Amino acid sequence: MKKATEKGADDYRTWYALGDLLAGEGRRKEAAAAFEKARACFPRLHTDPEGPSVFRRLNTLYVELKDFEAARRELEAMAWLDPSDFKNRLKVAQLHIEAGNFDPALRLLKSAIWIRVEDRTLNHLLAQAYAGKGDLERALGHYQAELHLLEADQSSDDPEIQAALYCDMAELHLRRGEKAKARELALEALKRVPGMG
Repeated sequence: MKKATEKGADDYRTWYALGDLLAGEGRRKEAAAAFEKARACFPRLHTDPEGPSVFRRLNTLYVELKDFEAARRELEAMAWLDPSDFKNRLKVAQLHIEAGNFDPALRLLKSAIWIRVEDRTLNHLLAQAYAGKGDLERALGHYQAELHLLEADQSSDDPEIQAALYCDMAELHLRRGEKAKARELALEALKRVPGMG
């Protein structure tokens, strides 16, 4: 077992170094192939003490190659391997939401709640994902939570952000057929940013 581990470590370092060299020469496809072989040596290694992780390197290369789906997969794999990776969970969830993939977005966001529950961006993305699935009650709850966090944050008193939140909530109430509540929220938005719209 020890020899296999040492061989895996040697192969990992060799493939990683080759990927690094090829990337430096601008040979992105070949570099990505080398980094994939490095990742195969230790598929659960999401950090590297000597530099960016294989997942991070592959993500960057795939973005440069304009293969955004592969770039998202690398980032998502890295986020799932690191139970404390809050930032990348949100980033990948946002990409899923933009693509209309609400179930994988919600899985990532629900796992992020265990890391940090009181986060405005997390609540905003949860609201968007639930709204995308048609669960307007939960979406409104998360927009409301985001609004409370925004109002409690003395360093972030941006009336345009508050107005945008009121508009988002108004839109959901309209979707539910609640015109009076939607109008009330739209007026709240206008109070914060006169002339909006």
